[in-house]
Amino acid sequence: MKINLGDKIYLKKAHPSKTIFWIIIRVGTIYKLQSNIDEKLILEFSKDDLLKKIKKVESRE
Repeated sequence: MKINLGDKIYLKKAHPSKTIFWIIIRVGTIYKLQSNIDEKLILEFSKDDLLKKIKKVESRE
């Protein structure tokens, strides 16, 4: 699965902040996801953990 900067990620489990989707802001060894509701809310995952938690990916194209 290819994940790029700016892609929208939908996770399997809901976050307590009620964030519906997350935006990829960093790609590499660690992936950083920014909330679509609160820009200060950021999650960090390793690639393996992120791939397990992803429900759906929407490319920015």
